[in-house]
Amino acid sequence: MVDMNDALCGKDSCPAVVGNIVVLRDNHYLTATYALALAPYLTKAAGL
Repeated sequence: MVDMNDALCGKDSCPAVVGNIVVLRDNHYLTATYALALAPYLTKAAGL
């Protein structure tokens, strides 16, 4: 299990846009673009 919460929310808020990428598609799902942007970080955190 890999905790990616830090990639979704900051200390005080959860931004709707990071850089030029929209984070959430709705209240429950990441956009595909943001998920792809996180993929290298998830790979590293999972030790792959």
